[in-house]
Amino acid sequence: MFPSRKYYLLLLSVLFLITSAQATNHKWIAIFAKGTGYTDQAYDSIGSWQEVERVVKKRKSQGYEISSLENGAGIWFVVFTKGVSYTQSHLSRAKNWEELTTLFKEEQQKGYRMLDLERGSGRWVALFAKDDHYTDQTLSMVRSWEDIDFMVRSKWKEGYDVIEIEHGRSTWI
Repeated sequence: MFPSRKYYLLLLSVLFLITSAQATNHKWIAIFAKGTGYTDQAYDSIGSWQEVERVVKKRKSQGYEISSLENGAGIWFVVFTKGVSYTQSHLSRAKNWEELTTLFKEEQQKGYRMLDLERGSGRWVALFAKDDHYTDQTLSMVRSWEDIDFMVRSKWKEGYDVIEIEHGRSTWI
C-alpha cells in the first residue's frame, strides 16, 4: 500500500469517527510526521475493552507493536506500528493511583518503560515496552491544574523530560 493511500484511509477513518453519532461532541486529533523510520502502520477503533485485547493479540501476531492508545466517546483507538525502536509492547490496566504506581514499579523491575497512558472504561491503561531509549522514568500526580507547573518544573530540575501528561478522575499524571 502506498504511504499516501495509507494516510488517506487513516484520515477517512478518523473523519468517520468525528462525524459518527457517538463522537459528535468530541474532537479526534491526529499528529503525523515524516522520517519516523516506521515501515508500516495499522489501527483499530473498538468499543469494548475485551475487543481491544483480542485486536492487540491479532496485530502482535502480525509483527506490529502498539504505538499509540486513545479513548474518547466510548471508543478505544489503537495504533500499531512496525519499525519502532522498542519491543514487547503490551497494555496493562490499573483501577486507581495506588495500583498504577505499583504496576509502574513492577514493570520497571522487568525492564519495561511506560510509553503512553490513557484513562478509559473506568481504568488507567498504560502502554509498556522494552525500550533502551529511556535511562530512567518517574511517575508524578497532582490533583489540580494549578499544581501542574510546580510538578513539571520540579521534575525538570531533577533532569527529567515530560513525555506524557494525562487527566482522569480529577487527577493529572
